[in-house]
Amino acid sequence: MITQPKLPDSLGDVNWYGPDNMRTKDAGLIHYVRIPEGATRAKPAPTVLLVHGRAGDESVMWVFAQAIPNDVAIVSVRAPYIDQDDGGFAWFNTDRKDGRLFPVQDEVKLSVEKLAKFIRAMSQIYPINGDRIIAFGFSQGAAMISTLSFFEPDLLHGIAPLAGFMPLPSSQLPDANLDGYPVFMAHGTKDDVITMKSAQRNKQILESADANVTWNTYNVGHKLPIQGIRDLGAWLQELL
Repeated sequence: MITQPKLPDSLGDVNWYGPDNMRTKDAGLIHYVRIPEGATRAKPAPTVLLVHGRAGDESVMWVFAQAIPNDVAIVSVRAPYIDQDDGGFAWFNTDRKDGRLFPVQDEVKLSVEKLAKFIRAMSQIYPINGDRIIAFGFSQGAAMISTLSFFEPDLLHGIAPLAGFMPLPSSQLPDANLDGYPVFMAHGTKDDVITMKSAQRNKQILESADANVTWNTYNVGHKLPIQGIRDLGAWLQELL
């Protein structure tokens, strides 16, 4: 049985759409939604999409709500795979080769398709502006939105890959013109889950497609500190 994850009461009026809900069936993925007061079809709201990492769910990314203005909609989505090792959910599994872990490429691409379908459905289901959707992704979620920007460069208005990496080799990415595409990247110098080298490779790949990358590092491990959330919020305000 799939249950609803709990959110802090301080988040206000947030609605959950589980596996049996028609909105989930139309969009393809379980999700939480917070629509700002006053948003209508005639006046749709800009939106931040929250994309969690491995072993997470649609409840774990709401710490980033403090970086999002009240007049911006928030949608937090659940990954499609069950994480067999640590519980929770994952966007893709990994294979171990020569002592190293490698993303299952077919699952990465399938999840990109599912996430793209979900984003398109959001602007049909909710009073949100489909041209003003910005995605925040953490760890494996950052990998997803980084990959999505190459497969669907016109789908999002900007991305914030946080403590993330590029899960596909460059040879598996389509050619994409990301000229001026807004990207906020943040990584901990003490991150022992996703190495700084992996994050820098992601940065180089995005910049090679001419994305406009804002790069920040912090003296932390696999997380974003308070200052990082403030910097993310300032970047978002400029983008909106």
